Amino acid sequence: MADPVDDLSAAGIKVRVLNLAGSEVAELLVSGRTSVKEIKRKLEQRLKEEQKFFPVCLQDLSCGHQKLEDASSCESLSWKDGDDVSIYLTRSSVDIEKCLPILWSAESRSKAAALEFHEIEKLCAKCEEIFQHEPMLLETSGPLTVVGNIHGHFEQLLKLFEQFGTPDKRRYLFLGGYVNKGPRSLDTTCLLFLYKAQQPENLLLLRSNHEEGQMSRIYGFYDECKKRHSVHLWKNFCRTFNMMPVCALVNEKIFCVHGGISPELKNLDQIRQLERPCAVPESGLLCDLLWADPARGGSGWGENDRGVSVTFGADVAKDFVTKFKLELICRSHEVVEDGVAYFADWTVVTLWSVLRFKAMETPHIAAVMVVMEDGQRTFEFVRD
Repeated sequence: MADPVDDLSAAGIKVRVLNLAGSEVAELLVSGRTSVKEIKRKLEQRLKEEQKFFPVCLQDLSCGHQKLEDASSCESLSWKDGDDVSIYLTRSSVDIEKCLPILWSAESRSKAAALEFHEIEKLCAKCEEIFQHEPMLLETSGPLTVVGNIHGHFEQLLKLFEQFGTPDKRRYLFLGGYVNKGPRSLDTTCLLFLYKAQQPENLLLLRSNHEEGQMSRIYGFYDECKKRHSVHLWKNFCRTFNMMPVCALVNEKIFCVHGGISPELKNLDQIRQLERPCAVPESGLLCDLLWADPARGGSGWGENDRGVSVTFGADVAKDFVTKFKLELICRSHEVVEDGVAYFADWTVVTLWSVLRFKAMETPHIAAVMVVMEDGQRTFEFVRD
């Protein structure tokens, strides 16, 4: 026999669902056989009927100090007909220990990882919260390994971590470019986000021009999310991307960014004061940080052949480094066949960290930059 849902005058257990502020979210009538998972389903149904949006799947239920497990029944919790029970919604955390082995499994190396939709949704929510509390300009120091574009090359990301160590053993700064163009953007981003949730201080993730709605819709990430789960999941990622920091200052001497510098950038506080959540505009400071390119052979500021943002000449780059008392601008955003390419008398370096990038017809090299505690820098090449 089905549990009564709507008739609150009927016999049964009255369950009042409250948020952490103590406000009532809903009132349900259930039987002793009803599981906690079924209570969540009924709650979701009730809120949908009332046209209220509440991410029930991202919540745990608790009673007193006890977390209620999905498999538990009301009877097993000693709730009886006639009882009036108050339970609370609390944010559920992604199960990192469950999800990481799935991504590292032999099966996941050859085909899409079997991560559950709700786990990925909780992962996005967790990382959104972490990013929100980080400054837009991260300030950190060595030892640190800086990584360029990955672009959905999941297996190569696994090999990179096998070669250099996972973020629980080594500190990383990624320069963005996680999604699009490669075959497995979803698994690539999930692996990075899981390590971010587990080791937020050891894995620093910057945003690129691809971590945003329009670019990820055109170049593959939208289609992958839609095919494997839903458009709703893509929207969750876009919301998380809009919270990501955009630059990092390493040892006060290395300015790290995905794209480049901007004619609008007069002081670093402008980056710190960028408001979030933020979509990437078609022009201006944030656009340039994610889109700008060096003008090899040119000087000053120029038009970018991409049709977006600007180019900056060697003179501009050297002036920037001098003005802000830096030694180096470290960026990604462009494929470089040797993995590393210097510009402007060694004041700008472009870093590329993907081997066998599908857009390249010829073999090329991938590299990371290692910054030591004293600021010394070396480049290490990624093994095939």
